[in-house]
Amino acid sequence: MIAGHFLLAFTLAGAIAVALGYEKDKALYLAVFAGGFSIIPDVDMIYGIKGVVLALESGPGGFPGTFWTVSNRVHRGLSHSLVTGLAASIGFTAYFIRNKISVASAVTGLLVATAFVFEDFVGAVVMLAFSVIGLALAEKAQGKMSSKEFFSIASLGLLSHPFGDFFTGTPPELFFPLTNAVKESRIVLNQDPVLNLLSIFGLELSLGLSALILGLYLKEIPVKEKISPLVALGGLYGFAFYLIPAPTLAASYSFVFSILGYGVVVPAYHFKSMKKDIEDLLTVGLNYVLTIAVALATYILIYVVA
Repeated sequence: MIAGHFLLAFTLAGAIAVALGYEKDKALYLAVFAGGFSIIPDVDMIYGIKGVVLALESGPGGFPGTFWTVSNRVHRGLSHSLVTGLAASIGFTAYFIRNKISVASAVTGLLVATAFVFEDFVGAVVMLAFSVIGLALAEKAQGKMSSKEFFSIASLGLLSHPFGDFFTGTPPELFFPLTNAVKESRIVLNQDPVLNLLSIFGLELSLGLSALILGLYLKEIPVKEKISPLVALGGLYGFAFYLIPAPTLAASYSFVFSILGYGVVVPAYHFKSMKKDIEDLLTVGLNYVLTIAVALATYILIYVVA
């Protein structure tokens, strides 16, 4: 879902900007920065490096469980709180306006100290990285937007992130540290564990498709002309149903990696003759996502029929 967070914020910010009458280039800037802020909370995955080491020691079968057990020690805590998101948005905006080391130090110090008090040293390190990235984005946004626009896109990115995590893993504590109350379980789209995973995967694909279509629109590139008929080859992936274990949230890796890898075939065929500019990159992305979408639809059809 890490990519999904970016895609959701990008699409929301871009669509809102267009609806408000912004010029397309400005709308694209706002969308990109909103997407950037939306992935900052997942900086807490740096603690997952320890999880990787331990998971490798546990062997292939135990890799997912071991990795997430270690990573979730700090994942989706303070970094995924709406309280933190709002406070950080205000702090980053203050730095955006004043652009002084003293402001950056105050923002970082407050976030790090809060993490140390309510979590531990590891949480403080995570919030240090959280702060540095947010301040770097604020620095990069200088001259590209107003302070009001900056606060809006920072808030949209940071505050939209936690809600995506209700579909996978452990739900975040939305109002931590004010309260430890948390939704007891993730949102289930389908009672069948396989169809639930496939539905979540399809949801993320739809976010990718929406973001790509928006990007093409903002760059004034016609969408229909960029779709390759070869995306229909994605349908062949459906027969992977007979070759790999049925995927669930607890065991999705063989499915996810194989379908993402298979999707490369069509855009790779076209990419070799392209100029590699922004139009070509968006075209490659569009055909990649469409190929995977066809592959997913065929896989679901075979799963349901079989």
